[in-house]
Amino acid sequence: MELAKAASAVILFLAFGQVFGQKNIVSFHKMESLTPKKPIVCYSSVGDANTFVPPPAKYLAWKKNQTARVKTATFIVTYEGFSDEAKQAFQAAVEIWETLIVSPVPIRVSAFWKSLGTNVLGSASPGTYYRNFDGAQKNGIWYPVAMAEKISNRELNESNEPDIVASFNSDNASWDFNTVGVPVGGKYDMVSVVLHEIGHGLGITHSYQVSGGNGQISEFFNNSPVIFESFIENQTPTSLVTGFLSPSTDLGIELTGQGLAFNSPLVLFNNKGLKGVIYSPATYSGGSSIAHLSEDTYPKGTENSLMTPSLSSAEVIHNPGPIILSALKDMGWNNVFIQHTPIQSTEDVSNDFPILCQIKSDTSYDASSFKLFYTSNGTTFISKVMTPTGNANEFESVIPKTGAIVTYTYFFSLKDIAGRTFLSPGKNYTQGSATVTQSYFTFTAGPDTKAPRITHVPKGFIQNTETQLKLEVIATDDIALKKVEIEYLINNNAQPIIAMVNMKDSTFNGSIPLSAGLVQGDIIKYRIKATDNSAAENITLAPSTDFYTVNIVSLAPIQDSYSNTFNSTTIDFFGDPQFSVTTPAGFADGAIHSVHPYPNGTGPGFESNFVYQLRVPIKLKSADATIKFDEIVLAEPGDVGAAFGSANFYDYVVVEGSKDGGVTWKPFANGYDCSK
Repeated sequence: MELAKAASAVILFLAFGQVFGQKNIVSFHKMESLTPKKPIVCYSSVGDANTFVPPPAKYLAWKKNQTARVKTATFIVTYEGFSDEAKQAFQAAVEIWETLIVSPVPIRVSAFWKSLGTNVLGSASPGTYYRNFDGAQKNGIWYPVAMAEKISNRELNESNEPDIVASFNSDNASWDFNTVGVPVGGKYDMVSVVLHEIGHGLGITHSYQVSGGNGQISEFFNNSPVIFESFIENQTPTSLVTGFLSPSTDLGIELTGQGLAFNSPLVLFNNKGLKGVIYSPATYSGGSSIAHLSEDTYPKGTENSLMTPSLSSAEVIHNPGPIILSALKDMGWNNVFIQHTPIQSTEDVSNDFPILCQIKSDTSYDASSFKLFYTSNGTTFISKVMTPTGNANEFESVIPKTGAIVTYTYFFSLKDIAGRTFLSPGKNYTQGSATVTQSYFTFTAGPDTKAPRITHVPKGFIQNTETQLKLEVIATDDIALKKVEIEYLINNNAQPIIAMVNMKDSTFNGSIPLSAGLVQGDIIKYRIKATDNSAAENITLAPSTDFYTVNIVSLAPIQDSYSNTFNSTTIDFFGDPQFSVTTPAGFADGAIHSVHPYPNGTGPGFESNFVYQLRVPIKLKSADATIKFDEIVLAEPGDVGAAFGSANFYDYVVVEGSKDGGVTWKPFANGYDCSK
């Protein structure tokens, strides 16, 4: 390894990825998110199909007269590695989808032109999944982020995060980039493949897998299926979600039994009363099974052939087809959203509780069916028809006071013109349980005796060159928070209290200023104090006793070389408390060890990064600079074939260096795990 001569330090950096992360708190469920680790794959088939399925009528009308186009959704695509002609084909597919789905929130797509597996044309997945968000009809079920944002009528992930991640095989030399819809022998139509992959990103996905004969939800999905699967049933008919435990041999039989179908109101209406037949071959295919329609039932050239598992050369399909479009609509792309700010708990028992809702709908709805259901005794629900306020699509009602200390529970129900029922909040689904229960909004009237709740990942160390210690917490309360503060000490000397700022939802940020005089060995202690807005001003401290401790660390003088056997006490390394220099039982001598086993992730997305850093900068040679060390790494490997840096490469170790005192870091080599 040749590096320019410079001062540098070595860092050991562990990244642990788990299944989901809390982003927000709502009154009836925690909204959770996860980043997928396995995309759905589209394979190439051998032989020319010589078929053409034309685009939808709306798109064709726009091609003739662009002012006639009705654009109901906006896609923003970020390209990496694409040629201009590949981008043009991609954009044609995007324009078709923009006339078929409705969303007030832009749909961001990250598109990659890169080497994929043999016979793979493309792959895709949602950028994120969400469950238990505002407007979800099925709680406990994962929705793709683009659909979740459409349903809830707002951005859920960050504006720089993709809603869909799609890759296309740069090794395929037989792409046809034309957009005119003419099959070309020996060529694979790029527009068709992009349409297909975007379909996966919009919701045609799966969580199930088969292993050792057992059908089960992939561990990554935390035993919760995706929304597409919640409409799939066998020939009995029994739902895959409510009818089969995970894991179980019974579920495995269904997933490979070639007898599954998608059943929803609009699919039946638009498919001549027939369900959509799902691809479930006798040998389970992890990248294709369940997340496609059956190619036997919908052969090449037919209107529903786009979302089958493979594409032939000279097969041009520029329309998702009635089954997929209807399925997407019933999953959430054709939606009635009952927008409502839940009533907060209050100490006032002497006044009624006004209810206000706004309806945002893609279709006509039956206003007379809009009802409020509430109970003050926990068992007997009273229904009231919601009354129009006179403002467009706005309705109101009231939950009457009881004058006593009471917990109230309520929900809403509304039907659209097709007879579909929409609830707010939705119902609760659990894999393997036939019991589907109603979720509720809940609030309490009476004295508040419950203290706030705090979630925080503490800092373990900070370099003395830093000017501030940035802290973030999630703080919530049943009524409202009055304030969230940081109490801290520097070398056991109390400092002024710092007020934290509510940045978004329940997330609070604050910074502890650091003076220039802090040196190695100095200590900062801090705790978070949350006070609610009740008469009692209930308080929660984190930690509940004592303080979090942050060690001040500094770099040592620059050396020409460095070595350490770790068989004696050393102050040359610092970092997170998950690391230490020790000699555990069974080891012959000392080494840097993480805790055994390393903990599951606890940060955003249930991901944690643990750092152990050499505090001695090393002056590297201009040539033949080397790092040598022995190690044992036992870290859960990511997906087979996943490249370092991708979302599918997780639980890994990486050695990094810095030439600017730790401001920026670069890996000396790719991260590694137990995959080899």
